[in-house]
Order: sequence, then C-alpha cells, then structure tokens
Amino acid sequence: MKNKTKTDSSYRKNNYDSLFSSLIKIYKPSICYEFGVLNGYSALSIAKALRYNKKGHLYACDLFENYEFNKSNFSDFNKKIINNKLQKYCTAEKINAFDKVKEMEDNSIDFIHFDISNDGEKLINFAKLILPKLKKSAVFIFEGGSAERDKVEWIKKYNKLPINHLFKDKFFLENYNYYTFEPFPSLTICSKR
Repeated sequence: MKNKTKTDSSYRKNNYDSLFSSLIKIYKPSICYEFGVLNGYSALSIAKALRYNKKGHLYACDLFENYEFNKSNFSDFNKKIINNKLQKYCTAEKINAFDKVKEMEDNSIDFIHFDISNDGEKLINFAKLILPKLKKSAVFIFEGGSAERDKVEWIKKYNKLPINHLFKDKFFLENYNYYTFEPFPSLTICSKR
C-alpha cells in the first residue's frame, strides 16, 4: 500500500474501492459522474470497473487547484487517467458540481458519486437538484451518513448542518431509498423511489 498523504482518500482504510467497483460491475451504468475527485481513489476504481464492463464513461468533476481546502491537481489526475489507460472511460473536468448539474439533461444519469466536503445543507440541495437528472434505475452515492462522520471537527467549527438532517428531510425521504455503510467516513447509497 502506498504511503497515505494528508489529502489521500479516507475511503482507503475500509477498501471502499471494492464497493465502487462492485456497484459498477453489477449495474453496468453508461453515464457516470463523480463530484469531488481529490487524488482519484474512487474515480479510478469506477473507471477501471467501466473498462472491465467494456462500456460506460465517468466524468470526474472537481475544482482541483481552485478548491480552498483539500485539493488535487488537474494535470496530475489527468496523468493518472493516462497511466492507467483509462482515457476511453474517464474524462476530468474542472467545474463546480452545482454548475455542472445545471448543464445535464433530465433522465440522463446512471451513476453519481458526490464527495465535496459534504454537509447536510449541501446534500439536501444537491439531492433536490440532481433528482430529475437521474434515470429511474440510477445509483447516487455520497460520502457520509453515519453518526461518526457527522462528528468531524470541521462540521462544528464551520457551523455546518450534519448529514443526518438529510434523513429527516421530507423531500429526500419521499424521493430516495437509501442505505448507509457505517465504517468511517461512511458511504450512503441512494436510489430514486
């Protein structure tokens, strides 16, 4: 295993790459998006599974160098795509997640992974915005959802709404089924009702 850096994926500890890979291999999505790439841990797992399926494409969207907190380098991520021979299955784009969603066609997305310093308010807003863009059988995954994840230091420091508030939101409950994998940082998998 490579040395973990400060901005390495918190998913690595629990091998969440296997979960991403399995979901892609089972659902066989065509159009996939990831919002929040960091160093590419989940994006590369998704793209490799698409290659295994011999179908589908991942659009990996992030602010990269323009993000104020944990960030990655757009050029470095593109090199990872090339080094892993994933150009046919993955395209990186430097863009804000909410701006990108506004560009998407309704009923066009099969799979989304959302991980942009998630908090409850951000997720409630994103869940509302993305719903019409998702196909009926789409998978929507986001980082967080466990009680442990809601206790991260920056949620309190910046007075952010904990993610568990999403699970009390009327719109979310009426429109999504969900299941949370608890091991930190946790992953919540959603589908349209």
